[in-house]
Amino acid sequence: MATNNQLNLPLSGNTGTGNFVGANTPTLITPNIGVATATSVNKLLITAPATSATLAIADGKSLTVSNILTFTGTDTSSIAFGAGGTVIYSGGSPTFAAITFSPTTGGIVGTTTNDNAAAGKVGEYFTTAVTGSPVSITNNTSTNMAQITNLPAGDWDVSGIIAFQTASTTVVTAVNAWISSSSATLPSDSSTISRADAGSAGVSNVGTGITLGLAIAQQRFSLAAPTTIYISGYATFATSTMNMVGYISARRVR
Repeated sequence: MATNNQLNLPLSGNTGTGNFVGANTPTLITPNIGVATATSVNKLLITAPATSATLAIADGKSLTVSNILTFTGTDTSSIAFGAGGTVIYSGGSPTFAAITFSPTTGGIVGTTTNDNAAAGKVGEYFTTAVTGSPVSITNNTSTNMAQITNLPAGDWDVSGIIAFQTASTTVVTAVNAWISSSSATLPSDSSTISRADAGSAGVSNVGTGITLGLAIAQQRFSLAAPTTIYISGYATFATSTMNMVGYISARRVR
């Protein structure tokens, strides 16, 4: 039987040696196919572009794709992955162990208008105010002025103010204000209580009454479940009546 070379000699030209390629699925060792057209190579489907396209992989490098992906973007854009990690993409909720900002130019961009942080987001804000309808307080009795009902789970900074208003003949000896998760209960820790003391003789302003305002320092409440937080007062007074107005507010920090 004639060899490959013997068959090629009468042809217009030949290249290489070895087996004559005549089968439907030949095995070619390191062929240079030049400009070719194919629909698949090694089971990798190839969709021909309308005119031309380029896939360039640097020498000695590899590209591994483990899921179905579609890349879109602006021509000539580039991405530097550095040492690797999780890529942040629009609409995602990635988790980071730590974020470092430039000490002079970096930071988290805040809102630039009069909107509110969404529920569950850092900056979420709650407030309850008592203004037009004062809350009556009884002598030497812990009384809630206002509350934030079911403050959501999270880490909160809570603060508030109580203004104690007297009648024209009320004699005030002392007023106290605090914030707590316990309803109308004087805290055992006196450092959490704001207090104004007029002494045993008391103080009054016959004819107009007086207003004693107490600001309650910001306190942290770390909540595992929704919890009602109260702002409360306690007053020692005589002769007449006393009311409370003010507010309580909470800001989510985590």
